[in-house]
Amino acid sequence: MTPPLFPNHAEASRSRRCPAKSPAPPRRRSSPRSQPAAPRGNWFWPAWVAGGLVLWAVEATAQLQIVPPETTPAVFAGSARRLPVVFNNPDAQPVTVRIRPQLWQTSATTAAPWPPAGADSSITALPGQTVVVSPSLDLPPVRFGTLFVVHWWTADDRLLGVGELWVYPTNLLHGLRDLAGSTTPIGVVDPAGEWDAALATGDLAMTHLSPATLQNYRGRLLLVAAPRPGSDWPVDMPARIAGLAKAGVAVVWVQPTPAPGATPEPGLEFVRIGAVAVARPPARALHALAEKPRAQLSLLRAAELACQPALLAPAMLLPFANP
Repeated sequence: MTPPLFPNHAEASRSRRCPAKSPAPPRRRSSPRSQPAAPRGNWFWPAWVAGGLVLWAVEATAQLQIVPPETTPAVFAGSARRLPVVFNNPDAQPVTVRIRPQLWQTSATTAAPWPPAGADSSITALPGQTVVVSPSLDLPPVRFGTLFVVHWWTADDRLLGVGELWVYPTNLLHGLRDLAGSTTPIGVVDPAGEWDAALATGDLAMTHLSPATLQNYRGRLLLVAAPRPGSDWPVDMPARIAGLAKAGVAVVWVQPTPAPGATPEPGLEFVRIGAVAVARPPARALHALAEKPRAQLSLLRAAELACQPALLAPAMLLPFANP
């Protein structure tokens, strides 16, 4: 049975009354070195944010407070990973502190501590100022997305706050090989080379195509990056992609970001053509593909549904019109 957070002091005092003429000896103060100071103040948790439940503990009497993020951060495993953290100084005096992270790996029932995750970082905040710092963390290797809890401590062992962090393996895009099959390479139309670094982490067999030669592709999965502004792409690009889809090629065709003031950018769209589909994710969903796990997860999901359109709900499909 879990003990109560606050014991019943009245019952405790009745069961342990001191003799009237024998006052209790003075309490010996322990050395700060032998017993770390416990955090003081009021604690607030949980806090609901978009994307899930993030547990944050913020000390009300602390000079610096951690501002909870809108979504739980997600980074790749490895050394020297940068994690942006927002701090606010509600006091009327400037504050300078040194912070250090401590990782705890969570599971269904337990949380296990890891060695120190990174070096100390210094923060200086003026009165009422909000600052963003990006401490460097060394994150352990993982085989799948793993949730960690991060404790942020000051140099004098005072807890500033607690947050959550998703850590992903660096070879997430290896899953594209299972979708494309082992006998044919993945077709890639990316004239600017923006995806090269990300696709290299998946150990994929690829064939690089241009908009003018993509009709020669005979594989199972084609990835088409969004054209850069001013790119000279063929005007019949939709017809070429539709022709490949009719031949059984699943396509992920990234849609460019609309110009300012234009129609709002749509979300992920699908057009089913025969046994496959053309997935049309917005460019913002795959931005910074090499650095963001969620961008790679979006690419994987779009490719999976393009290869298996039977998984799509009818409301997710757009009608196909011959270009």
